[in-house]
Amino acid sequence: KEIYGNTDITKMGNIGLTYQEYTQAGSESDQPTSNNALLNGNEYHALDASKASGMNVIDFPMHWSFGNATDAFGIAKSGDQLYNDATYNVVYVDSYDYGPEINERTRFSGGTAAWAENLNLMFTFRGIPCLLYGSEIEFRNDKILDIGPYAPLKETGRAYYGGYITGDVTATGFGSYSDANGNVAATLSKPLARHIARLSQIRQQVPALRKGQYSTEGCEGTIAFKRRYTNGDIDSYALVAISGAATFTGVLNGEYTEVITGAKVTVRDSTLSSPEIAKGNMRVYVLNGTSKIGEDGPYLFDTAAKHATEQTYDGHEEDDCAEKPEDSRLKFSPETLSFDGTTLEVTITPTSRVVSAWYKVGEDGTKTDITIGTETKITIGEGIESGDIVIYYGCTGVTGTETTRSVTYFKTGNEAPSGPEITIYVKGAEAPNIYAWVEDESGSTKLTKSWPGTKMTESTTINGENFWYYTISGYSSFNYIINDGSTQTGGLIATGDRYHGKGTSWEDITEEVIKGSGGTDEPTPASHTYTVAGNAGILNGEDWNSVSETNRMTSTDGVTYTLEVKNAELTAGNYKYKVCEDGNWSVIYPAGDNATLTIPADGTYDITYTYKVGDAEPSAEATPVGTGGGTDTSITLANGSTNAADRIYDLQGRPVVSPAKGVYIKNGRKVVY
Repeated sequence: KEIYGNTDITKMGNIGLTYQEYTQAGSESDQPTSNNALLNGNEYHALDASKASGMNVIDFPMHWSFGNATDAFGIAKSGDQLYNDATYNVVYVDSYDYGPEINERTRFSGGTAAWAENLNLMFTFRGIPCLLYGSEIEFRNDKILDIGPYAPLKETGRAYYGGYITGDVTATGFGSYSDANGNVAATLSKPLARHIARLSQIRQQVPALRKGQYSTEGCEGTIAFKRRYTNGDIDSYALVAISGAATFTGVLNGEYTEVITGAKVTVRDSTLSSPEIAKGNMRVYVLNGTSKIGEDGPYLFDTAAKHATEQTYDGHEEDDCAEKPEDSRLKFSPETLSFDGTTLEVTITPTSRVVSAWYKVGEDGTKTDITIGTETKITIGEGIESGDIVIYYGCTGVTGTETTRSVTYFKTGNEAPSGPEITIYVKGAEAPNIYAWVEDESGSTKLTKSWPGTKMTESTTINGENFWYYTISGYSSFNYIINDGSTQTGGLIATGDRYHGKGTSWEDITEEVIKGSGGTDEPTPASHTYTVAGNAGILNGEDWNSVSETNRMTSTDGVTYTLEVKNAELTAGNYKYKVCEDGNWSVIYPAGDNATLTIPADGTYDITYTYKVGDAEPSAEATPVGTGGGTDTSITLANGSTNAADRIYDLQGRPVVSPAKGVYIKNGRKVVY
């Protein structure tokens, strides 16, 4: 923020100190660095905490990069020197608020093998692994984490998880248990749960993986590093290779035990080679290790994956948590808090947890005790022309604590005023408040309850969309504000019926809704824009951007909207997307889950997205561009021509940037590199 020239920062307390820190820490080049997390070659060294802040952190850079383990590993290596000791960083994939950057609004949905690979890195690399509940079964793996008030929690990534862990289990150690039953037994039988259990055993038995410094010097592979920790009689040294082959040079000589397979490897020339392994598998070579740790599973195995029988849930795993006990309060009827008549009869009923209660009408009213177990009826409004009527009350619950509250009714007048009617319409799923008033020579007169006003309770459907409305009679014009209690419009003036859009800006869409320049009573569909937001790979290069111009859908009839994406180079997997109305995340299709586009095989695709106004969900179709096959090795692009000049493909038609030795396709012909 701008600091104005006449402001003396030195007298601004914490603000001044914060600004001073900001100006002094303007770039990484000005910051201290540390090698506390790093080995000196193969040697563990004493830590230097002289510049430590005393605060450790959750590792946001790794979190954002956990779309895949390779990216997370890379970002950590590039920035660990900026932490005093990165081995204390809390490392995580999902949080309660965000997933990785590939689709930060949802829980991680990159697939089980990618989860296994991420977990391998979390449990063996520097830092403290942290898991969001349910990750062991990929719970709500493609749900939006925070959708605000637009969906119940059970439809989001924050849903209640307790139903999946009902039952009993006896923990017998790190990653080991016995006597499991119920739904918790089913959860523990899932592939990732078994994977995490074995990783926990390995991490617990190899101190270098918990506390060690690391180095990538002489470590060649997809993800390869070495770690060492020494303390007194402890000297733990390990080489780690994740997903793929690896070669370690300049390492300590001696006998290593690979703890996934139990294999023994003797190193005499400071070089150790680790074989090719599948994604999600891993090799951990421990110097002077003793034996294999844990049992083979679906991702950590020797020669073949071991798949256990997955137990089934009891059908109640999705049940919501038990209903919260009714609190100590009074219930008032009618629930509609405004009335036009001379008086209103109000019925007061204590909840079951109330042991004593009282009420009074108005701040200066007489306090009257309520008989528990019966309904109390009172009459309000007599002698009052219009305005708020506040009923104060107190309740003592079963705990012996008294709480005091109030409820406000609003009397609009003894008789509804005669004259014109003006109706305010607001489009959306949630009913807003309206605060309305008129001003004249005598001052201001409220037409609704006191701020934030009266909640709209009536709704109607206009051209397939829900509108809440509130009608005020007897005035040719009035002032009003639309609000939800925290966000509001500015002061508006109504001289006739007005229509407002969705969201929290509540823009005036009257001219769009009412047909014709002169206006009629026949509403017509408002014009909207529709934008596809999702994984960048399946769109025109913009990741989850609800206002992207390049991913804006087009229509010829105002009903069916489409977007075409050409020549998207994709790997096999599930990709997520949504359609956003008017660039607004609160108006999305589908409303809860993401829509899914499944790519069956690596290759180049043309993608067509379609959304029809009024439908709950969009659709997407991916068409392969030039599949090759047979003896025809040419690859047809979207326009029907053969390969663009100098583009290189493997024999399955997948584009290749840096070809290794082998046979490829270039300009429609097989070539050898």
